[in-house]
Amino acid sequence: MLGWIVGVGLITVAVIAALAQVMLPALAQHPQWVAAQLGARLHRPVSFESMQGRWTPAGPSFALRGVTLGAASPGQASLRLPEVDATLDFGGWLLPSRHLLNLHVRGVQLDVAHGKDGQWSIRGFGTQDGSSGQPPALGHLSLDLWLDDVHIDVADERTGRHYAVLADQLRAWLGSGEVRVGARLRRAGAKGVLTAAGQFRDDGSNGRVWLAGDHLDISAMLGDASLAGYTAERGHGHLEAWLDWRDGRVVRSVLETDLTGVSLGTPAGSRVDVAAIRGVMDIRQTGDGYRLAWAGYDGSALVAVMHRPSADAIRVGIAASHLQLAPLVPWLALKPGMAAGLAHWLGEGKPRGQISRADVQWQRGIGLTRLEAEFRNVGIDPVGAMPGIDRLSGTLRGDAEA
Repeated sequence: MLGWIVGVGLITVAVIAALAQVMLPALAQHPQWVAAQLGARLHRPVSFESMQGRWTPAGPSFALRGVTLGAASPGQASLRLPEVDATLDFGGWLLPSRHLLNLHVRGVQLDVAHGKDGQWSIRGFGTQDGSSGQPPALGHLSLDLWLDDVHIDVADERTGRHYAVLADQLRAWLGSGEVRVGARLRRAGAKGVLTAAGQFRDDGSNGRVWLAGDHLDISAMLGDASLAGYTAERGHGHLEAWLDWRDGRVVRSVLETDLTGVSLGTPAGSRVDVAAIRGVMDIRQTGDGYRLAWAGYDGSALVAVMHRPSADAIRVGIAASHLQLAPLVPWLALKPGMAAGLAHWLGEGKPRGQISRADVQWQRGIGLTRLEAEFRNVGIDPVGAMPGIDRLSGTLRGDAEA
């Protein structure tokens, strides 16, 4: 019985494909009818200057030039796409790894907004002549989308700035309630290319994103951007990041860095200067708190765990081994509300030395409950009125009383 059903299904697909191949030349001669069908599916008027059809092993393919998508509602702008290649893949009915509709679009501008509430959104897309519109609703359509020569305009509503990003290639897969995206991104005149990939639900509630860049010039890539007043002034090397979120909340982030000559400006006018930062940092959400882990390529290791079983109960534990201070301590200058003199001292004083081992336990309401640490060759240069320290070594022990 099952074999009979499969056989009938294959014969049906073969008949549909044969009919489509026979009708393809006639279909290409009636572009108005095709435009009307597309308009009905996208719920907006569609027109194009020319259409050519051909048959491929997957199914019929259409080359559309001068495509215009009219406004979906009053007050919206129409959208013009210079080149669109559309292919119907009949294998998308049978194989979940393939898609019924495959689109290849060139010369598109994508408008992305960073709202005042910190949320990211796609406001619309258009062409490089400035026209823009809302992305058409595709419903539950199985879609494989290729975008070449994409110009992405990022609007930061909190600062009023716009940033231009170029995507030589961007690919998206839509189907079965899931969206997968891959892209190669760069900034005009900047050395290095960012490669990105993501997989998430179509409602954005769950997902994961990966981003990597080699031979990066941080200043050229991010120097004109301001994130809450922080600016990237220098930095070269490799950067890789992973981000997971569940139910709209970030539950894990991993950052791998191999950067030299890093300098970051702060809203207070101070800087964070780090000669080199090489290692992997992992921050994840646990059942009742967070866990941070750092593993440096120099043998440094740090684990910090925060437990919050209730609103009034917080416990923090920190363990470290062979921890080099130079790549980590300057980042303390980013703490909000820190005194300006202390922020300058930590961020620009070139702190150095090693924590050979450390075990720290702290609890709200009690304070420090355990402290055992050994350090050697700890130092920092004088900055402003803050003094310098050099070659400080020793052992530190403490508890709730002393």
